[in-house]
Amino acid sequence: MGNCFVGIDIGCGGAKACIINDQGQTIGYGFREHTITVSHGNVWSETDPDEYWKNICGFIRKIITENHIDNSDIRGVSVSSAVPAIAMVDRDGRVINKGYNFLDNRAQDVLCDIKERIGRKRCFEVSAYNIDEQSITSSLLWEKKHRPDSYNKIYKVMSPDGYVTFKLSGKIVANYSVATFFGPIFDIRKKSFDLKMCEELGVDFEKLPELYPCEQVIGEVTREAAQLTGLAAGTPVIAGTVDAFAGWLAGGATKAGQTQINLGTAAVLGVVTGKPMFLENVWNCIYPIHSEDNYVCFTTTTTGGYVMRHLRNNFSRYEQFVEHNGGYDAYDLLNLDAQKIRPGSDGLVTLPYFMGARTPEFNMNACGSVFGWNMNTTKGHLVRSMMEGVAMSAYRQYCAVIQQGIVPDGPIVMNEGGAKSALWRRIFTDVFGYPTVMLKNRTGAPYGNAILAGVATGHLPDYTVAEEWAEYVDYLEPDKKNNEMYKDYYELFCSIYSHLQEDYDLHAFLKEKYAEE
Repeated sequence: MGNCFVGIDIGCGGAKACIINDQGQTIGYGFREHTITVSHGNVWSETDPDEYWKNICGFIRKIITENHIDNSDIRGVSVSSAVPAIAMVDRDGRVINKGYNFLDNRAQDVLCDIKERIGRKRCFEVSAYNIDEQSITSSLLWEKKHRPDSYNKIYKVMSPDGYVTFKLSGKIVANYSVATFFGPIFDIRKKSFDLKMCEELGVDFEKLPELYPCEQVIGEVTREAAQLTGLAAGTPVIAGTVDAFAGWLAGGATKAGQTQINLGTAAVLGVVTGKPMFLENVWNCIYPIHSEDNYVCFTTTTTGGYVMRHLRNNFSRYEQFVEHNGGYDAYDLLNLDAQKIRPGSDGLVTLPYFMGARTPEFNMNACGSVFGWNMNTTKGHLVRSMMEGVAMSAYRQYCAVIQQGIVPDGPIVMNEGGAKSALWRRIFTDVFGYPTVMLKNRTGAPYGNAILAGVATGHLPDYTVAEEWAEYVDYLEPDKKNNEMYKDYYELFCSIYSHLQEDYDLHAFLKEKYAEE
């Protein structure tokens, strides 16, 4: 079969993997949702690292077996994950507590402590990280402040991809892309943890992982991991990257100005900047290709794609029944409902901040809000309004980026998850007033990781293969009439958010005051 490469991704809502060959063909793919446990007044959001590791082992072995792959042909494996998120292990490598996932907002009091100790300006000067945002550091310090017994047991803290890399190789590491999500303690220019900052914030330096460039081989698959996964012992393991970045690499984003949107659990918009051009009120990170000196800025609507999963799981029993009995996919049925509703959802406006607002608002008290409900409102209105709300949130972030001098190059590439919805792509195109295309290859982040593994091990020539293998379809130009209408509704969207500021804070206060013991 020739040279093959494994890519693995741990998203917020599920884990997936693929194996590709050196011609860019996907030989096999696997996906499984994992449990998201939301508790403590919609503030804690957790996943079990051992659950996603078990799932990954199962479908990698299945892909190898079903496709009759000789595991000695697999030349490398790379892993990504959705961050900021953490897994904590003791000295024996056992997980301590459940892991925080990307949606977790519990560390608000720790963020206040960090602001008081180092201040916004100094945090940004060192890390280019926004001090109002959750980070792996704030999560670690929350453990220290609120669960000191657990904290004292922690040997190392890592991201979800770091945990899977550890289970594969026995090495506890963080790649440069993930390191940026350690927030204030990571010096983004020196590519190292800032010891003085760690001391000032009370972070125990010895609990942190070793840092590596994204494309560096950090170890090999152990015999134990080989037995569990079906991979050959000794297979090179690469440092890896962040899930969105792996998805954008799969989408051919290798040059400055290229812009992509992922519609996974979160809706993530990113622009490759190349040079260290650090923007306010967005995330500034290290891009995985040529990661010694290559950068990307991106924004996120935390529950961007998750709103559809929420609708499916909680308000769509009929759709689930049809799907479970061999009919249409539940999401496709929801799309059919939404397609019956005209653009603008007859005035129904949704603010999709179901677990807080991140870039550029950084308001963890914000919550999902639906405005304009009347006696003619149907389920189809709600579905379409959710889609439009996510697009407007992303457009608000897009404006924050371009207003700081970033110039997009070419159409926006719609990638992964909800991007398969032709309706949602049309909505994004018309809200943005900018052309879009869809990436034909639906494999997403695992595919980008596989490319990273191929280049890192020298079995693929360079990252130009990502450009060559990325095929774009369904080019859309914005509908001028719809765009003008959406501009008006976007103003209303922003106005609603502005008027709800004090109410969001009061709502959060009352929830905490009357929370069940």
